[in-house]
Amino acid sequence: FTNQGSTQLAVDSSVLGIRSQRATITTDLLQTITMLSGVPVSSAAFVTCSSNSVPTASTAGLMCFAVKNSLLTRGAQYSGTLSVFDGFGPGGGATISRIRALMDSSLNSKTVPGNF
Repeated sequence: FTNQGSTQLAVDSSVLGIRSQRATITTDLLQTITMLSGVPVSSAAFVTCSSNSVPTASTAGLMCFAVKNSLLTRGAQYSGTLSVFDGFGPGGGATISRIRALMDSSLNSKTVPGNF
C-alpha cells in the first residue's frame, strides 16, 4: 500500500499467488476490495491485461488501465481505459509513477469547473 499525493495504490497480496484459479471479477467484488482496503473507488486503479474485465471495472467506478499481451490481445479494444500500455516498465510501459500521474490528471480534470 502506498500513499503519495492525492492517489493511493494498494495491492492485495493474496492475488499475487493466484496461478491456475479462474475467478469471475464482478462489480461487487471490486467495490468490496476497495472498501476493505480503505481506498475510495473513485481513487482506485484497475490494471488488466484482459479487455473483458474493463467494462466491469469501469462500472464499479475504478480508473482502468490496460497492458497489452501481444499473444492474447491482438485486435482487442480497450474502451473505457485511461491508458493502454504495450508492457510494463520504463520506456513507455506501465509503471506505478506513470499510472499515478494519469490518475492525478484525471482526478484534477474532474474537479475543474466547466470541465465535462
